[in-house]
Amino acid sequence: MRRWRRYINLVSFPLKILYAASVLLGLSGLLLNPNFQLLVGSHPSLDIAAELVKYIAASIILIIPIVFMMRMVHRRGEDPGIIIIGLVGYLTFHVSTMFIQTGSVNPTVFRTSMGLMLDLSTLKTISLTLVNPLYTGFVGALLVAGVTRLAQHFSKDRTGHGFFGFIDAPTAMVILTLGLSLISGIAFAYVWPLAVSAIMGVFNFIARDLNNPVNLFLYGIVDRLADNAGLHLIIRRLFWFGELGGSWSDAFGVNFLGDVAVWTGQLKEGIINAGTGRLITPYYILNLFAMPAFLISTYQTFTDKLEKRKVFAFLVLAVLFSILFGTLMPIELFLLFSAPLLFVFHLTMTGVLFAFFSAMRISIGYSYTGNAIGAVPGSLFDLLIHVRTPGLQRPLLILLAVGLLTGLIYYAMSSYYYRKGAINFITVDEKSSMVNELLDCIGGLENIKLINSSIRTLSVQVFDRNRVDFHKIRHHYISRIVESKAGYQLTYGSGSHILWLAIQQRLKDLAYTERA
Repeated sequence: MRRWRRYINLVSFPLKILYAASVLLGLSGLLLNPNFQLLVGSHPSLDIAAELVKYIAASIILIIPIVFMMRMVHRRGEDPGIIIIGLVGYLTFHVSTMFIQTGSVNPTVFRTSMGLMLDLSTLKTISLTLVNPLYTGFVGALLVAGVTRLAQHFSKDRTGHGFFGFIDAPTAMVILTLGLSLISGIAFAYVWPLAVSAIMGVFNFIARDLNNPVNLFLYGIVDRLADNAGLHLIIRRLFWFGELGGSWSDAFGVNFLGDVAVWTGQLKEGIINAGTGRLITPYYILNLFAMPAFLISTYQTFTDKLEKRKVFAFLVLAVLFSILFGTLMPIELFLLFSAPLLFVFHLTMTGVLFAFFSAMRISIGYSYTGNAIGAVPGSLFDLLIHVRTPGLQRPLLILLAVGLLTGLIYYAMSSYYYRKGAINFITVDEKSSMVNELLDCIGGLENIKLINSSIRTLSVQVFDRNRVDFHKIRHHYISRIVESKAGYQLTYGSGSHILWLAIQQRLKDLAYTERA
């Protein structure tokens, strides 16, 4: 777990970029939302500006795997040139996938990456039919990051001796990265279609009966996993705007494909509650109730008064953003890296919500006519527009009741996790062991001047720094120690607040003993 906790330190900055892009995408989507414009109004200049922001934000989200890859290949104190080498490897990896013909593969797994496009007219052979690299999301980015780090490991100790002594370490790293990325890309081009075939098998099983709660339970989990793997366009194009999500033709013979497209078409014809929208309904619960409840629960882990004021301002905005347009993906990725057990709980709850609404035959969709990249379903305004729709009164009331209950469940589970569940889940007496070890390192309870916690760290001020010795600590408990004039910041991950509570209890017991 210590190694896993270290990853949050690596990906925290890319997560901030992703969150900012998600906010911009959601804000632009809100301004362009026909329901918002119907309720509030619009202006042509504002619409153009919103379109500009939407495509900028959507582009950032599409290249976010590259941003993660760039951050993961670089470590503190290393030459930043490794980032450029990683980008070269990423480019090499994807170009190599364009030249491998692996038979019939669903076209949704191909898309332009870094502007790559293969012009068949420039080739001497016409046997190649793939003009775009494979759409790999975070899978390809993590693979290239691993290849780059491996090349750096093998080249860092290179000397100037031997037949190839004229090749220095940086050049050797470039050559190794290019070679390994090329080999990885070719191998991936053969393996990925097999994985896609398995994924399509799952998709086809789900699409066979979208009225079955079991199928929808599976869809909910697959949907969130695909989104967090950076492969959301596949499931959106197939289910939201493709034949796997169902089809419908209006009175004029216009055919609509996909759950979102059919809902939009039927809504224009005044047809509601016809079963469409089932792939969107749980998004309202997640955005309006679940994520705000989780964000509120994290606030209790901050104990420093000044820090709490700063966090409170962000909390209010984050909850507002989630309600108005949703910021699901960055919050989920934060959960994945900082609290994996909560992420598993969230996946399970998502599947349960999809299954429940399917069983209750309740569906409230999402009206959207743009592309899959800029879709931000589950906003407050998409619900408000239906308040006076007679056929949706009962579904809205049930949605509200389920949302409130889900919010309470998320708050209770998250609060329990950060107060008790993050430690002692596998190892018995792990908390006592960690507390004893920490107190031994900082010179005992009596040496603590001030201690505070946050969602991931403990901040400790001591009376006598000469009594502090972190060489005694076992580093499988802690991932980072930072010393400053203000004290020590210890990264224990999601168990930080639990340790703070335990130490506070011991401080109270010590004070009581001294008074007695």
